[in-house]
Amino acid sequence: WVYPFALYTRAMISLKKGNEKDAEGQLEEVTKYTGSVLSFLRKPTSEEESRQRQTLALAHRASLTLGFMYLENDEYNDAIKYLLAIPKESQYYANALFGLGWAYAGMDRLVRSVVIWETLFSSYPNNPYSLEVAPYIGNAYTQLNAYGKAVEHNGISLRYYKDVSAKISVLKNEARHGDIEKISSIINMFGDNEVYTGLRLYRGLLQMEEYLGQLSPGGNTPDAESLIRSSIKRREVILDDIKAIAIAHLGKLQSQLLETSIETSIRMAQNLRLEGGGQISSDMNFIGHD
Repeated sequence: WVYPFALYTRAMISLKKGNEKDAEGQLEEVTKYTGSVLSFLRKPTSEEESRQRQTLALAHRASLTLGFMYLENDEYNDAIKYLLAIPKESQYYANALFGLGWAYAGMDRLVRSVVIWETLFSSYPNNPYSLEVAPYIGNAYTQLNAYGKAVEHNGISLRYYKDVSAKISVLKNEARHGDIEKISSIINMFGDNEVYTGLRLYRGLLQMEEYLGQLSPGGNTPDAESLIRSSIKRREVILDDIKAIAIAHLGKLQSQLLETSIETSIRMAQNLRLEGGGQISSDMNFIGHD
C-alpha cells in the first residue's frame, strides 16, 4: 500500500527538477487509487480501512495537484477534468472549487465561475481560498453587467472582511498569551516551513525533558538537571520566536484585508452608480482592528 505514496513523492521530486511530463504521468497513476482494494469476502480490519482512507486522500491530492498544474498552463479542460474528480467529501474539495472557478473563468464561462465561487464562499467561510475569492465574485458580476448582484456581493464581502479582521485580532491576542498548541494551529494557516522546524525542535526538547525526568524518579542527577534547564531556556526562545512570526503573519493578513476592503468599497461605489444610485450602508464600512 506504500507504492502510491512513493509514487507521489517521486512526482514531487520530478516537479522540483522541472520535469513536468514525468510528474504528470506519476500523478496520473496515483489518481487511479480511488477504488476499494480490499477483499469483499471478509470485513476489513480497522488498519486496512485507515490505509484505504489515506490512499484515497492521496489520490484526491494527486488530482488536485494535476488540476492546478494544468490550470497554470492554461489547459483548462484538463484542469477541470481532474478537479471535478475530487468529491465533496474530500478534504481537498474547497481547493478544487477554487481551481474550478478559475478554470471556467479562463474559458470566459463567468456564470459557471460565479456559481462555483459562491458555493466555496458560502460553504467554506473559514477556508483561506474563500478570503481570496471574495472580491472576484463581485468583479465577475460586474463583467456580466449584473451590477445589482455585484453591489450585493460587495456588501457581503465587506461584512465578511470585517468579521475576519475581528477574528484575527483574537488570534493575535492568543498568539501573544497562548500555549504552543494554540500557536501551532495559527501557524498552520500559513504553512511556514521555518516555523514547522522550530515547532519540531520545541516538541523534541520537551520529549527529552520528560525522558530525563523518567530516568530518575527519585530526583534527577546534576547533569540531567543541567540539560533540562538548558532545554527549558531553549524552548522559551523558540516559543518567543514563533509567537513573533505568528503575530507578524496575522498582522500582514489584516493589512491585506484592509487594502482589499478599500478596493471593494471603491468597486461597490462604481457599481452603485452603474446600477442607478444608492448608498453604502454604515455596517459595510470596514474598521481596522488592533
